[in-house]
Amino acid sequence: LYRWPGSDPDAAPVVLLAHFDVVPVVAGTEDRWEQPPFAGNIADGFVWGRGALDDKFSVLAQLEAVEHALAAGFVPKRTVWLAFGHDEEVG
Repeated sequence: LYRWPGSDPDAAPVVLLAHFDVVPVVAGTEDRWEQPPFAGNIADGFVWGRGALDDKFSVLAQLEAVEHALAAGFVPKRTVWLAFGHDEEVG
C-alpha cells in the first residue's frame, strides 16, 4: 500500500488496485505443460508462463504512470492510494 499525497487534503482520495500473484502448479504435473510453467518463455509470438497476463501489467502500468507524473512534477489534487496484493485466488 503506497500513499501519494494530494494537494487538497479535503478531497476524497482515489484508490488504484492491482495484483501480481501466480497460482501454484500442482506438484507432479510440470511435464504436462507445453512450456515450463514458471519460465516466462517467449515462443510462437507469445509469453508462456503462469500468470504472465494475470494483472501484473496493471501493477506496472500504474507504477509507470505515477513515476512519469512524479518526474514531470505533477501533484494530484486528491490523495492517491496504490494498493497492490497477491494470492487473491487462494488467500
